Amino acid sequence: KADIALAWNIRRGVGVIPRSSSAENIRRNVQIEVEIVPRLTEDDMRELATIDRHERCVYDFVGYVCLHSQRE
Repeated sequence: KADIALAWNIRRGVGVIPRSSSAENIRRNVQIEVEIVPRLTEDDMRELATIDRHERCVYDFVGYVCLHSQRE
């Protein structure tokens, strides 16, 4: 799930900085851009856009926090 969310945001042009302390996860995050992003079709992109929960999630050294934004 995280791989797809990361790929979707990269494809949309969103600057994504995934947090990772493991070298293996860092390599996987780089592979996502090469392997998964090009495979997302326009239909995939539209379908993924329908599940937007209007949240912005960050890790703030205390824990993972999701902030709900106002729907437009």
